[in-house]
Amino acid sequence: MHMRTDQYRFLFWLLMGLFVVATLVLRPFFGSLVLAGAIAVALAPITAWIHRVVPIRGFAALLNVLGVVVLILAPLLTLGALALEQATGLYLTLATQTDDIPRITLALQNTIGTLLPDAFAFTDVDLTAWATTVVRWAVTHIGVLLSSLLQGVATFVLMLLVLYYFFKDGQELRTFIVHHSPLADTYDERVLRRVGVAINAVMRGSLLIALIQGAITGIGFFIFGVPNPALWGSVAAIAALVPTFGTTLVNVPAIAFLVITGETSAAFGLALWAAIAVGAIDNLLGPKLVGQSAHLHPLIVLLSVLGGVSFFGPIGILLGPLTFSTLFAVWDIYMETREGGTVESA
Repeated sequence: MHMRTDQYRFLFWLLMGLFVVATLVLRPFFGSLVLAGAIAVALAPITAWIHRVVPIRGFAALLNVLGVVVLILAPLLTLGALALEQATGLYLTLATQTDDIPRITLALQNTIGTLLPDAFAFTDVDLTAWATTVVRWAVTHIGVLLSSLLQGVATFVLMLLVLYYFFKDGQELRTFIVHHSPLADTYDERVLRRVGVAINAVMRGSLLIALIQGAITGIGFFIFGVPNPALWGSVAAIAALVPTFGTTLVNVPAIAFLVITGETSAAFGLALWAAIAVGAIDNLLGPKLVGQSAHLHPLIVLLSVLGGVSFFGPIGILLGPLTFSTLFAVWDIYMETREGGTVESA
């Protein structure tokens, strides 16, 4: 029995309306869903191996989640909590010791003047006023950062529950998408493979390397006596996404701090640590973790991370690059099919 045109239109718009409402209902959990999906895709080879060893899917999925918690999330949350504690301490210090800024900046200006006598010869920069402005801005905005970090913790907790079902029923979800997509099944499979490559490029290529560089930077700060090493190591992980400069944006001020405080030997050691232990990570691990062809351009990574954080919150560190990686993957397939060529397999 064929459906009349008016019945079909009514059913179509009813479906669209329910889809919009369902999207709004799930909107608060969007970050958890995407993060769980990205982790599930990145760990797909390990998931397949565990399912072969443990035939009970629910138990295998639980083992997978426990592995993620113990090996990935627990260290990250521990470091995050330590960084949060150090950030809180720094906030209280900045908020209660603003009267010391003129004394500190005067000492800094004298030190720079000793090392570089002509540094302030051609400028009338008021270093004290500049430093006071920076500190007051930090004191005003750091509360927002701390609140965002707490929201991130809640997102991770929900993500674990979602991740369990992705590990358990991920293959059924993939089959559902392929079956109900308007594209041919072969195109669906190729699109999904390309999206998987994009996710791995972001998870393993950009973010994992940035986290490793941030961790090694924090270890170096701890070894050579830089205050709040967990906090600045976290900042270094974000700075590692910046094209060309990367963790240099954090290491150079830390080295300068050690020089100004008279720790010349520690400054020299930190410089060597940054050049050898941190600088070589991208060149050594990058090709092993993900092929060069799967990398986003560093500038796209930077803009997508900044835009992602602005739009999605802390989870945007992942969602921003992932959005662009998926966009470029689908765009390539679209252009290839539009031009009548064959779709390249991932």
